[in-house]
Amino acid sequence: MHPYFGAEIAFPTKHGKIDLIAKDFKDTLNIELVSVNLDTDVFGTFSGEIERQLSPLETAIAKAKAGAQESGLDLAIASEGTIGNDFLVPFVISDVETIALADIRNNLVISETCRSFNITAVSEKFSKSSDLDVFLKRADFPNHKLIVKPDKFVGELKVIKGIGDFDALRNAIDELSNHSLNGTVVVESDFRAHNSPTRQKNIRIVARQLITRITNLCEKCDTPGFGKITYLRGLKCTLCGIFDDQAIQSELLTCISCDHQLPGKLISEALDPAKCNWCNP
Repeated sequence: MHPYFGAEIAFPTKHGKIDLIAKDFKDTLNIELVSVNLDTDVFGTFSGEIERQLSPLETAIAKAKAGAQESGLDLAIASEGTIGNDFLVPFVISDVETIALADIRNNLVISETCRSFNITAVSEKFSKSSDLDVFLKRADFPNHKLIVKPDKFVGELKVIKGIGDFDALRNAIDELSNHSLNGTVVVESDFRAHNSPTRQKNIRIVARQLITRITNLCEKCDTPGFGKITYLRGLKCTLCGIFDDQAIQSELLTCISCDHQLPGKLISEALDPAKCNWCNP
């Protein structure tokens, strides 16, 4: 039997994520996700009041471990999202969702990441008299909720979140423009999970990836989480014949506990000259 079958797993979240993924965990391994009352905002907020100090993966792990400690359970799951300019595609917004399971008893972490361009993400500056119609259509409002904050401010940042009503939006703009040094405010998407339906879809995707990963046991030691962690590198250019030891050859499937490894999906058998540092410096 799978070591996590029927387990209780803590899930610290303030924003309804557990409702998005609990059924998938239950249906796959009869896992019961247990909601943990934890202020996950201390790890960072999308709206900017608290800056994230750790990487997305480190943040997800820290949340999970805090949830395990708070709940007294040995297993905990947490996720972290990063929404902004994509790191590979210029001028395009992407949503990178990271989810991690921390196995406290065995000192193991199983994680997955999903990168998606399917995210409603808008941000624009307005004054009290600005017309909002075009912006609100792009924002898919009120299906996707909004936040308002001063454009220029001194001292503590004041933010109004979770706005899903036009009158409430106008009131927030009027109120916070009075707190802005230049009389304008920033209106942007509220990316907290319960207020962003497109982000909810991406959280479900990465959670299902994690479930698949958890179900994969190492054939050598039976530890859950066997799968792609890194890549097998090293390819020869088809034009100049120079060997590039950093070029990705294939996925490398790895156990998170022992030294067992297997080659995964083949990505390339040879290096394209267009990607060769010698042919195309």
